[in-house]
Amino acid sequence: MNIKSKPPKHYTASILIMTEEEPVKTLLLTHPKLNTWMCPGGHQESFENPLEAAIREAEEETGLDISAYFEAAIPLDDRAHLLPMPKYILEVQIAPHGDDEFHYHTDMVYSVRIPQKSLVHRRRESHELRWFTAEELDTLSIFKNLRLLLKKEMAGGGDE
Repeated sequence: MNIKSKPPKHYTASILIMTEEEPVKTLLLTHPKLNTWMCPGGHQESFENPLEAAIREAEEETGLDISAYFEAAIPLDDRAHLLPMPKYILEVQIAPHGDDEFHYHTDMVYSVRIPQKSLVHRRRESHELRWFTAEELDTLSIFKNLRLLLKKEMAGGGDE
């Protein structure tokens, strides 16, 4: 397969937001196009690094400013900084939808635990926004890969 025939890859960033309190809950929203529960996230803009994109998307979609929960970039010299690492890097197939052709998302997935907070539901971003326990994930319309990842994180098993 030559390079021109390969499906395009889009760079995205997502954030698994969980509560510090027990029982651990995770924050999900219903995606407006797909009508399924997802974590906050979206496409990385050309002026953003992945963490900046994840923080922006979380604020846009939930009203939460999670920036204080991440370490600052560490300068190496006047040209380079070490960025906080994503917890996972996923490559996800995205089916054709509307005008969008088949493509991949290379998704930088961050994870954070915060005190449970009130949310600001922005209707243009999602149909619904809620906190869920691990047991409640089994009752949701959610991608299997996200359900597995969330349950692993919520159980504290994501810290290998």
